[in-house]
Amino acid sequence: MDLILIRLTASATAATGRPPPEAVVDILWVNSTPTDRLEYVSAREREPPDPESIDVALFLRSGPESAIALAHGLCYRAIHNSPVLTGWTVSDICESSDD
Repeated sequence: MDLILIRLTASATAATGRPPPEAVVDILWVNSTPTDRLEYVSAREREPPDPESIDVALFLRSGPESAIALAHGLCYRAIHNSPVLTGWTVSDICESSDD
């Protein structure tokens, strides 16, 4: 299992304010495909609160493809397909593996 930690950040062109973490989780699930190997997703507001970013944790089944590349693709797909995330970007991404 691979843990990918991602920070989504609103740009100056973001369509709306920060969506609720629960909405980000739903958006990621809706945009995931079986090839993403997504097992679990969690999102939370940053501490201290930052109205322009949200932290996301993605748990992906281990496999031959890069977990970071899969997570990056999923996030970009979600941003592209969801009006709520218009103007948001992946600003930081890192991997932690249980290997």
